[in-house]
Amino acid sequence: KSLSVAVPLSTQIFIVAAEFAGNYWYIITVAFIALSVGLVVMSKTPKTKIFIHSLIFHLPISHRFSESSNLANFCQSMSLMLKGGVTVDEALDIMSRALNNSLYQRAVLEALTRVRKGSTLSEAMQLHPNQFPPLTTRMVRVGELSGNLAETFDYLAEFFEDELDALSKNLSTILEPFLLIIIGLLVGFIAM
Repeated sequence: KSLSVAVPLSTQIFIVAAEFAGNYWYIITVAFIALSVGLVVMSKTPKTKIFIHSLIFHLPISHRFSESSNLANFCQSMSLMLKGGVTVDEALDIMSRALNNSLYQRAVLEALTRVRKGSTLSEAMQLHPNQFPPLTTRMVRVGELSGNLAETFDYLAEFFEDELDALSKNLSTILEPFLLIIIGLLVGFIAM
């Protein structure tokens, strides 16, 4: 820069970014804090909460984590309530308010409406294959037919907790291809 030599565009971008970060670090800090606070506030409003949960549910890696954790929570709570003598519709009503994920809250509320109209729980869950995969609905159906719904939910909770543990342990292996691509792009950009 001091020699006034023509440099490639990537180098110019690099120099401008470095100067901006050095001269206006306080603006970057305030912007980061404002963005963080804004995201927290936005995540509390219903419309943005649904959008954020939907986004998390549709991203490749976070989808599996979200699904497994929500299903483990749902099945464990249903099992405990049914073992405690709570009816299916009362348990669904409680779960519709207890779940953190808006997509699952909606699915459970619709299932509750259908159960109160005379549908079985497995039939109501089948209408939401994105939230309740076929394995879950089939197992619930078996539990309804055998009269062991609480034990079925207990088994499903254990299954999804094990799946969540396996995903957590294999996270580095899952993220490795994405990290390699990002690092490759960064190194390529700097090399240019």
